[in-house]
Amino acid sequence: MPDLDMRTVSFLASFFSLIFGIGLLFFHLEQKHFKGVKLIAISQLCISIATSLIFLRGQIPMWVSVLLSNMILCGGLTLCLYGFSQYREACSRLCKISLFGLVPLFIALLYFYFIQDSLNARAFSASLHFGITQLFACIVIFKGKALDNPIPKYTLGLAFGVVSLTMFIRATLVLNTDEISQYMQAGWVHQIPYLTLMFLIMAMSFNLVWLVNGRLTHSVEALSIRDNLTSLYNRRGMDKLTPQITTCNAKQPLPLIAMMCDIDHFKTINDKFGHLVGDQVIVNVSEQIQACVRVNDIAIRYGGEEFLILLPNTPLTNAHIVAERIRDAVHNIPVPHEGMSPISISIGVSQQYKGGDLDSLIREADKALYQAKQGGRNCVMIAPCECEEIRLKHA
Repeated sequence: MPDLDMRTVSFLASFFSLIFGIGLLFFHLEQKHFKGVKLIAISQLCISIATSLIFLRGQIPMWVSVLLSNMILCGGLTLCLYGFSQYREACSRLCKISLFGLVPLFIALLYFYFIQDSLNARAFSASLHFGITQLFACIVIFKGKALDNPIPKYTLGLAFGVVSLTMFIRATLVLNTDEISQYMQAGWVHQIPYLTLMFLIMAMSFNLVWLVNGRLTHSVEALSIRDNLTSLYNRRGMDKLTPQITTCNAKQPLPLIAMMCDIDHFKTINDKFGHLVGDQVIVNVSEQIQACVRVNDIAIRYGGEEFLILLPNTPLTNAHIVAERIRDAVHNIPVPHEGMSPISISIGVSQQYKGGDLDSLIREADKALYQAKQGGRNCVMIAPCECEEIRLKHA
C-alpha cells in the first residue's frame, strides 16, 4: 500500500472537522431544541484543533503536538459520544466510562513520553481509547430511545462500528511493528486515524442531516394534524387516523364508539364576553376531555365548539360512563369570567354496528347530540341501539 503524506492527511482531517463543526454550530443556533447537536459541533472543533496541532508538529513544542493533541482528540471524541447520547436519548453510563478513561490515557501518554519514550506505545494507548469510544457511540446510536429514521440511524451506527474496529486493528498492528522515531514520516498504519476520521466526519455529516431532517418532517406532520388552540387532533388528523382505527377495531370483540360533544350556549359566551374568553372555554373543555379519555382514545376538535371522541373496543355502557364523566368535569370548570353561567356540554353517543362505516357512526352520534340539545342541554343522549333508545338527562 503506498504511503500518504502524514501532514496532508492531518490537515484534511482538521479541515473537514472544522467545516462540519462550524456548520453544526450555525444549525444549533437555528434549532436549539435538538439536544446533543451543540456538543457534537464542539467535539468536531476539538478534533480540528487536535489534528491541527499534529499538523504543526516540528513547528510547535513537541509536548503540545504529542500530549495535548492526543488528549484534545480523545476528549473531543468523548464529547461527541455525549452529544449522540443526548440526541438519541440513550443512557449516559458509557459516556462516563469514556470520560473516566481519559485519566489512564493521560497517565499512559505522560509515561511513554517523559519516562519511557515510545511512539508505538502512545499510539496504542490513544487507539485503544479511540476505538472504545467509537464502539460506545455505535451502541448509543443503536440503543437510543428516540424515534428516528432507521436507515440513517443504522448507517451512522455502522460507520462508528467500522471506525472502532479499524482502531482496534491499528492498536494491534502498532504493537507488532518496529518502533519509529519520526511520526510525520510514519507509514500507513499511523495514518489510519486521520483516514477514519475523515470517513467518520463524512458519515456523520450525511446521516446526522438525514436524521434531523426526519425529525423536522415528523414534527411538521404532527403539527399539521393537531389543532393549534387545543392540541387535540383536527379534521386532517381524523382523516389520517380513522382508517387505521376502524380497521383495527374490526378485529376487536367490542364496538367502536363515537361521542359528539358541543359546548352549550357557546355563541352567547362569545357575544357577551368576547372571543378570547370563548377560546379559553374551548381550551378548558378540551383539557377535561383529554383527562377523561384513555390513551388509545382519539379526541378531535371537530369544528368550532364541537368535539368528536372515538373510543375503540368499548362497550356502550362504559362509553356512557365516560360521557357522563366528561359532562360532569366540564360542568365543574371554574368560569373564566365574572358573571358567566356555569359551562356545560351536551353529548351524543353512538356505537358502530357490524358492516357500518365511520360516516354513519358519526352521523348517528350527531343525531343523538341534536336530541340532547332539544332535551335541555347539559346531558348525554345515546343513539338508538337495535331495539331501544336510552336517554339520560341531568339538570
